[in-house]
Amino acid sequence: MTRWTEENTEGFNAAELAEMNKAQEMLEADGFADADNLADMLNNAWNPEMTAADLYTAVRDAAGAN
Repeated sequence: MTRWTEENTEGFNAAELAEMNKAQEMLEADGFADADNLADMLNNAWNPEMTAADLYTAVRDAAGAN
């Protein structure tokens, strides 16, 4: 599911949105958090130039997951 789109976000370009969506898919596939909570966690972890893998790690680290 594409959660992050130009219609429901501000300030992200297409490449950044693609990374956010990929990170969300990776975390959901790993059984991590509900979608709404996960979206908040991704948004809080976001920094420009982050890849999906960077976001995945940042969210897991912030949540104390091993």
